[in-house]
Amino acid sequence: DHLDIILCHDIEFVEMQQIVDETIPAIQKIRDAGKVRYIGFSGYPMKIFPFIIDQ
Repeated sequence: DHLDIILCHDIEFVEMQQIVDETIPAIQKIRDAGKVRYIGFSGYPMKIFPFIIDQ
């Protein structure tokens, strides 16, 4: 059993570093375990994407 997608929406109210250090690795771990097929992000300001890519 698995989810097709997990969507992180509008958690911009935490520090961007926390998203990079905690949220993304946790979701990747779930995906790598085969529990979810795709990861999605929505409701974020565009400024977060260059920050994440640079990490």
